[in-house]
Amino acid sequence: MPSVLWQICSLGQIGVSLFFLLSGMGLYYSLKKNDLVNKRGGVISWYSTRYKKLLIPYLIMAAPYYLWASVFMQGDWCSFLLCVSTIEFWRTGGGVWFVGAIIPLYLIIPWWHKWLGGMRYRWIPTLVVFVALIALGPWRHMGEVAFFFLGYWLGKPVSEKKSANMAIGVLIPVVLYVLCKRLPALDWVPRSLLLVIPILLLAAFVFDKVGQWFKKPFQFMGKISLESYMANVMLPTIFAYIPWVVNGVNLNAGNRLLYLCVVVFGILFAWFVHRLSETIVKRLTK
Repeated sequence: MPSVLWQICSLGQIGVSLFFLLSGMGLYYSLKKNDLVNKRGGVISWYSTRYKKLLIPYLIMAAPYYLWASVFMQGDWCSFLLCVSTIEFWRTGGGVWFVGAIIPLYLIIPWWHKWLGGMRYRWIPTLVVFVALIALGPWRHMGEVAFFFLGYWLGKPVSEKKSANMAIGVLIPVVLYVLCKRLPALDWVPRSLLLVIPILLLAAFVFDKVGQWFKKPFQFMGKISLESYMANVMLPTIFAYIPWVVNGVNLNAGNRLLYLCVVVFGILFAWFVHRLSETIVKRLTK
């Protein structure tokens, strides 16, 4: 990978943590909007809606990719089934790990929502789960998954247009820092995770001040975030098979052209899959 791109991607753990945090916040909005007690279908209807939006684009992209990578290239049907089902993530950490992690989070979050709904000090179980997942360290990316529960906690004050208790905004980075300093088992935790909450607050401030023209590219990328993530997982492997050497000239010196193609075609492909998935989801929900 080109050095500049590598330096940018090395900060990706902050982005992944922010992604989980915003996912948790978004699910609070979804659960609040859908009265799971009185709404027809209740929690089953909620599950159906969420899993369709997650699994349809996932399967459109993952099934052909793993069919090619596992079956055509290796003749391994078992690997294909393990990867497509996301079982491989829980076995070895392989496959499209974000989807493997979010499936059980979708499963438990309605019950977490119901449990915390009448609780006065919601931050206490939030902090306990956050620290517990951080303590699991790099096992199945639980350090990033921890921010999902923090995002869910933030969803309530944000949706009610109230200021979140900033004590927890300070407390969580401090707790994380102390744990990293005191527990050798947490040496793996990059100090960049301490920047997740400050970056979130800075982004919220900036987006509150700027015009719609500035927000539109972010809104577009937000809509195709799942598909774009998957494209970035799969396209580098596929493009690596392209014969980049033409008449003795390497068109892909330093892998620059390969990664440029991943970015450009990744966005276009993600947009196409997103639109296709939306069409399928609408037809299935009629």
